[in-house]
Amino acid sequence: MAVIALQFLDSPTIVKCKKKPFRFLDMIFEKDVWFPALLTVITTLGFGAIITFLVLFGKQKGVDHIFLFFLINATVATLLRPFTGKWYDKKGPWSIIIMSAMLGFFSLVILSYATNDLQLIIAAVLFGAGYGTVMPCLHTWTVQKVSEEKRGAANATFFSSFDVGVGVSAFVLGILAEWLSLEMIFRFVSLSFIGVAVLVYKDYINEKKLI
Repeated sequence: MAVIALQFLDSPTIVKCKKKPFRFLDMIFEKDVWFPALLTVITTLGFGAIITFLVLFGKQKGVDHIFLFFLINATVATLLRPFTGKWYDKKGPWSIIIMSAMLGFFSLVILSYATNDLQLIIAAVLFGAGYGTVMPCLHTWTVQKVSEEKRGAANATFFSSFDVGVGVSAFVLGILAEWLSLEMIFRFVSLSFIGVAVLVYKDYINEKKLI
């Protein structure tokens, strides 16, 4: 019936689009978003450390309720999203990413010293506010950097960067764990958030020079 009904509709002028050749690399990496993609890889190192070592860390420190970290982290990130979204829309990506990256840094430092549930909860709140804000901001920034027809490749680049960050984190930190304590692992990877803040600040300065 739908096919028959379509015969009675006026057809608008069809504009033929030039078909672009398929390139696998172009579909998984969009070069115009290399900067937020790099930031995504660096930021995800901290998350990779959490999912790789937090349970073992809790057992070593006698912190029994490790699930609280994941629960509170997710809750805080979700509750803050409407407010951080407005901040991003009003001020752009730079200030909110820098602020959130610093919260991520402090969360991992506090976590490295945690010996009870209270300290774990404080670290979780900061991590949810930090990492939980940086990632959606980077995702939005990635998509906004390209035209509409390139957004699929930009999304693929973002999620590929996330996977690379987690994979690199698990591999490299797994090797370092043979020589470093888990406390030192968390303190070491906290520096990744400092790196993100510095890179974003430099990008902000460069953008100001272009205006």
